[in-house]
Amino acid sequence: SSAEKTTMKKIIFLAIAALAAAGFAGCTNSDEVGYDIEPKVLLPNSGLQKIILTASATDADCEVWIYRSGYRDGVSTASLHVDTEALDAYNQIFGTAYIAMPEEYYELPDAPVRLGNDGRPHKMEIRLDVSEIGAGSLYVLPLSVDSPDTPVSESCATVLLFPVRSVTDENAE
Repeated sequence: SSAEKTTMKKIIFLAIAALAAAGFAGCTNSDEVGYDIEPKVLLPNSGLQKIILTASATDADCEVWIYRSGYRDGVSTASLHVDTEALDAYNQIFGTAYIAMPEEYYELPDAPVRLGNDGRPHKMEIRLDVSEIGAGSLYVLPLSVDSPDTPVSESCATVLLFPVRSVTDENAE
């Protein structure tokens, strides 16, 4: 059922988040990044991603990469959606208090992407309006990948974009 699938997704995300806390970052498991025979759609740079902002930045362009693993011929369709349940799960496992970024603070691509099995990921451009985000903000944009025609890798399905503003431009590197 849908509720069981959502619960399983949360449990798997919590397990992956725990591994990330132990020092693992993104998808490094060879089973997830192209060695499966059956295709999967995934985000190679999943997990919490800090976006360092200068003190004067008013917007930020972010890149989220979507990848199709596997050796089978074919094409997969994929898109990104805001996933507040994944953010809630992350906050629960790490004891953090990140807040879902308000809708007026970001622009997501409308069109889904088509991925072949050529080993090339597709870049999705995300524009963030950070003019109202100050130092110490807890706003995060939680994005998960969806596919109507290909299984999604549960362990690499979500990225949390976290804009971090420096107090002065000298602190930004």
